[in-house]
Amino acid sequence: MHRLRFIVLLVALCCVSIASAQSGISVKSFKELTQDLDARVNYPVIDQNGQKCALVKVVTTENDFSFDNGQLGVTKAIHKPELSEWWVYLPAKTMKLKIMHPVLGQLKDSEDGFYYFPSPLKEAACYRMELTTGKVTVVVEEERVKTGYFIIDSDPQGADVYITEHGVENYVGITPTQKKLSYGTYNYRVKKSLYHDEVGVAVIDSSRLMQKVVMRPAFGSLKVESVPSGAKVTIADDTRTYITPCTIYDIPSGHHKVSVIASGFALFTREVEILDGQQTELVATLDARFAEVVINTLPEATITINGLVMGKGNYKEDLAEGIYDIEVSLDSHRSATRQIEVVAKEPQIISLEPTPIYGSLDILSEPMFANVTINGKSYGDTPLSVDEMLVGDYEVVLSKKGCQTVTKHVTITENNHSLIEANISNDSLKSSDNTSEELHHSYRGNDKRSEYGSNSDKGGVLNYVDNKNKVHYKGIIDFSYGLAAGVVPHDNIGVSTTHGCAINKYLFVGAGVGVNFKCNYNIINIPVYADVKASLPIKNTKFSPFADVRVGYSLLNLKGLYFNPSLGVRVGGKRAGCLISVGYELLSTKLSYNFEGDTYSKVSVGAINFRLGLEF
Repeated sequence: MHRLRFIVLLVALCCVSIASAQSGISVKSFKELTQDLDARVNYPVIDQNGQKCALVKVVTTENDFSFDNGQLGVTKAIHKPELSEWWVYLPAKTMKLKIMHPVLGQLKDSEDGFYYFPSPLKEAACYRMELTTGKVTVVVEEERVKTGYFIIDSDPQGADVYITEHGVENYVGITPTQKKLSYGTYNYRVKKSLYHDEVGVAVIDSSRLMQKVVMRPAFGSLKVESVPSGAKVTIADDTRTYITPCTIYDIPSGHHKVSVIASGFALFTREVEILDGQQTELVATLDARFAEVVINTLPEATITINGLVMGKGNYKEDLAEGIYDIEVSLDSHRSATRQIEVVAKEPQIISLEPTPIYGSLDILSEPMFANVTINGKSYGDTPLSVDEMLVGDYEVVLSKKGCQTVTKHVTITENNHSLIEANISNDSLKSSDNTSEELHHSYRGNDKRSEYGSNSDKGGVLNYVDNKNKVHYKGIIDFSYGLAAGVVPHDNIGVSTTHGCAINKYLFVGAGVGVNFKCNYNIINIPVYADVKASLPIKNTKFSPFADVRVGYSLLNLKGLYFNPSLGVRVGGKRAGCLISVGYELLSTKLSYNFEGDTYSKVSVGAINFRLGLEF
């Protein structure tokens, strides 16, 4: 019919319709050709579902037949005039076939024009159908174009619909939708994301054809569990993340890489296959990458791991693989530290305790035998000596029947002896001078007496330093001015810095370097020297005389032996002080110099040296 219409339009003639004296179409015979391999081997055709079609060989001498089988549609129809046959390819399980002719009409075997097969057609099977028809007479008359509406819906809705007209596939709309078409046969395609494309054939031979397409899902779901639970789940090419246990929906069918990870565990990856409309299950057993760590320490000690406070007392926890810095600290104690490496599945038990820092305390009272309470704890009666006492601040209460109660505060420092002396009689407290005298008499004959200061600066609390002082760092920066004193005049100004160790509070040993500018010659020399400084052992630590000797070698413009003894005084506290000294600087060097007609090539250059410095 379409071919006839095309010819009519080209020649600008009126349309042609076919009239005939028809005696109708009927099926004479139908049977399966069990030995025929045309559908399976020789000339197979694949339907929309990927299966081989059944082949019905319709035997007739007439032309211009069209075929339909309802919703499934005819996959392919081929006219074989040399065989007087039409080869009609139908999907497997087809139950019926409609045969139509523009002149002879349609089958008269049933009211709806369909021939119903004895049984559903088999995949890739061949059948023979023989027709009987009347004779055809053709007349030409004006064609009347007939049209109908094709209404199509889908489950689920919202699918895109495409219809092929004149060999071109055109977009129609989103289901449910409709399209007005001329009578004829049309291929259509329905497409929706996450669903398989559905195709079919629509035969428009009435005013309205309704078609509903059930979409086949092209997605599934994934149920993920992990041991332990609470792990993070990700799927390749998917930005979503989930926490186990979980079920992930709307995953496109196919193979996907799934990753499961949790802190302290190795990454778990698997490739899973998602099937259409089905749920896939995955159980991820995570491989532990941690180990149990036990830290045993004092009940009140604070445990810190990598700078984070984890608590007090004993500690037990699972730690991930890695390097950890552990510190155990406690007031009045020196912290204990250790670095450990945690290896997966290898537990560790660590014993770590801070080291106590001690001083000592002596307590005297007038009269004696007063009860002593320190921070609320009774220690006995005076005179009392506590040899190992943790550093820190303490409140000391002395009490005795018939006497007044006296409270003192004392700070215990490392390796230092502290003394508390109190008059608890009902008379007024003695002056600080009398207190010192009482202390002297109380410790008469005691070797420790000479180690205390003469006065109490904190109301009866006296401190002294153990003679076993630790070696510690000292530094000196000084400025000097030298007056020429010798054959060769060399007034100079200079600066030097010295660094070394205080062996004890009386002896310093170090080394230094200086820069001296010789004013008479506008030259510079750099002495590099060793330095020894000794202080007189006197009780007044704020004013201390000393002797200093520097011996070394001078570099740059004046090279030679460098010697600089001096005497001075130190004014200041224990940690820092000011140094004032006078000395003689001697430099043995080669220098061309003319004096009273004599020329000297190697001379000793001397100067009286005044030095002002800062010791820290």
